[in-house]
Amino acid sequence: MTQLLQKALRELQNLPENEQDLAAKVLLRHLADREQRSSAAPSRSKMPEHVRRKELGNWGEAKAKVLLERAGFVDVHDVNEETHNHPFGDLFGIRHERRFLISVKTRNPQSNGRSNPSFNIKKKSRDLTGLATDYKAELAWVAIQVLPKLQKFSAYFGTIEQITEEKDRFSIPMLDRDISRNKYELLARDETDEQMNPEWSNAVLA
Repeated sequence: MTQLLQKALRELQNLPENEQDLAAKVLLRHLADREQRSSAAPSRSKMPEHVRRKELGNWGEAKAKVLLERAGFVDVHDVNEETHNHPFGDLFGIRHERRFLISVKTRNPQSNGRSNPSFNIKKKSRDLTGLATDYKAELAWVAIQVLPKLQKFSAYFGTIEQITEEKDRFSIPMLDRDISRNKYELLARDETDEQMNPEWSNAVLA
């Protein structure tokens, strides 16, 4: 029992008997309102943050492989199996005789519900020329926007050459105007995947 409630009960007992019933009804109504507000209040996922990020990232990489193959890429495979904790890529794939080393970025909206305006992909100071040469490939990316609570996602493909530089990072601009202006390739729009866990959301859960 909270100190505030204990104080209210003491004051109730000190009232004249003819006033106690009315005061008790007021107190009970107040407690019921507080309980209702508490039960209706949004809460955050109970999933630990590192687990949420890991599971979302793993799902994104697996989904990107499926989407790339659907878009005509061949020999799509996980480069992290060859090089643990690869410094850039997650996948490698070939299409129309062009080779690509592909970084996969899977992101929620911001915690306030607004679209994430950009996905960081690598530090500008990191020189990846050698990696591109080793794979004889162009550096590219897949960006996946997710709404875990709705089990919905959209995905786009592009190359490093298409994106702009933000501060000390290469970022993928992901506002609608950026997607249209930079002519990203659409891999999926508002598709449903029931394997998505609603707890992967970083937003407040209603």
